[in-house]
Amino acid sequence: NMQDYFESKLKLFKMCKCGFVNVDDLQVCKVPTLVPDCEITTYGIDNACNLLAKDITITNSYVDFKVKIGDKNERVKVGIPGRFSVYNSLAAICVATKLGCSAENIKDALLEVRVPGRSELVNNSKDLTIMIDYAHSPESLENILSAVKSYTKGRVISLFGCGGDRDSGKRPLMGEISGKIADFTIITSDNPRTEEPEKIVKQIEEGIKKTKGKYICIVDRIEAIKYAIKMANKKDIIILAGKGHEPYQEISGVKHPFDERIIVNEIIEKLEKNEKYRKAPVTNSIELYNYVKKTGIGNTFTIFELKAVEPQSIPELSGEYLYIEKVKEHYTRHTRTVSSTDSKGKVTTKTETYYTWDRVWSEELES
Repeated sequence: NMQDYFESKLKLFKMCKCGFVNVDDLQVCKVPTLVPDCEITTYGIDNACNLLAKDITITNSYVDFKVKIGDKNERVKVGIPGRFSVYNSLAAICVATKLGCSAENIKDALLEVRVPGRSELVNNSKDLTIMIDYAHSPESLENILSAVKSYTKGRVISLFGCGGDRDSGKRPLMGEISGKIADFTIITSDNPRTEEPEKIVKQIEEGIKKTKGKYICIVDRIEAIKYAIKMANKKDIIILAGKGHEPYQEISGVKHPFDERIIVNEIIEKLEKNEKYRKAPVTNSIELYNYVKKTGIGNTFTIFELKAVEPQSIPELSGEYLYIEKVKEHYTRHTRTVSSTDSKGKVTTKTETYYTWDRVWSEELES
């Protein structure tokens, strides 16, 4: 239990000449009186201590605060959001100061420090707040969701699954936790291992059904991440929980490459390309071909307002772009009889094949 844990830690302080404690913890604040032979430095936010954080600002992407380092008050910024990040930074400042580090070096290091898979923010061109965290237990999921809920101005979008061949009892608990805290939950896969992903998702869903939380089940984790990105705005925060630092997804005993930092940016890149094509000012296949060549956009596109085209009239696209093969699936094929009269009054009749459609609804057409 926690008392045993505390007493074990206390033994370490008795073995050391100096120590550092968080005075805002009701148990830990007893340490200085229990180990009088250890030189204790205290830090905190809410109670009197040696190193006190003041004027704290917490946003979706960072924290900053004032703290006295040496003889001077400094403004410290840390690229890991959350109140817990202030405490971790204070502990690091205590140790670094004891080891003789300068205030400038401490500030520079805290600004740059990142912990892979632990409240890790993913830089992206849409400037969305997307956080990767290793939370894969009921307690850790509750901690991360509660932390971001306390400072996020928009919605908390929670995305998580549960590992296969592991404790199944925690699955409904995690569903219930996310349903109570998050504004929207996307239940998906984690590492299903040898279990059926759909079965795991349903077990999580049993828990979220006990709440009034809004949710959706998307078994494919990439599709789930895409869904989250498409629904989010700049005030929201997306929590990709469970995978953390892992660069793989284990399915049926096989570890497939799965780095969420890479996946997030690949999804956003495709969505932005699609958005660009969606606005293509074209009305026929020749204009489309010229537009594609002029803009130099790659092999992925979606056109929403192209009314009638004849793909066979632009053989240059075939092979180089998937447009011909893929978009044809959305065509309605027609034939028409066309008559023309030459200068001598001779009438020529021929049958033509053409294609029409009202809208292309496919999100991605990629080679």
